[in-house]
Amino acid sequence: MSDSSELIYMDSDRVGRTLKRMAYQVSEDNRQDRDICLFGIGSRGFAVASRLNAYLADIYGTEFVLTRLEPQKTLSGKKISPRRLRECYLLVVDDVIFSGHTMFTTLNHIYDFFSFDEIHTAVLVDRGHRRFPIQAQFVGLELSTKLKEHVSVVVQQEKVEKVVLQMG
Repeated sequence: MSDSSELIYMDSDRVGRTLKRMAYQVSEDNRQDRDICLFGIGSRGFAVASRLNAYLADIYGTEFVLTRLEPQKTLSGKKISPRRLRECYLLVVDDVIFSGHTMFTTLNHIYDFFSFDEIHTAVLVDRGHRRFPIQAQFVGLELSTKLKEHVSVVVQQEKVEKVVLQMG
């Protein structure tokens, strides 16, 4: 793809500032100061959740439970107790939300396997065009796109490097 059909929306520094802001929003919403359990969806969602966890650790002075979820796999092998999860502020994190299918599938898996009092969702980029009734509670960037465009969160060595809009 040529440079003219690609637009960098967020570089590493802006991603960092955005995730730091989101971490403060999460901490303000966590009124009972419960432990936070972060579930990152896939490799890119896990990279976003990892960086978010680092900012939350700065705020709270402790690291939290961080788990990588694969949307196509069952959660039965996860080593987190359902009771512990029920006591957590559960935050499901993905890189980009588009149709809502991945988040919907993941939330269904979590519901089937765990018991929880409440669940929260966070995404780095919301590009609209939902087909499922899913709304992210914490959003880094809302980006109106055309259906033929593609938003990529570029991750290298499990670190979010940039957000790129590829025009089709």
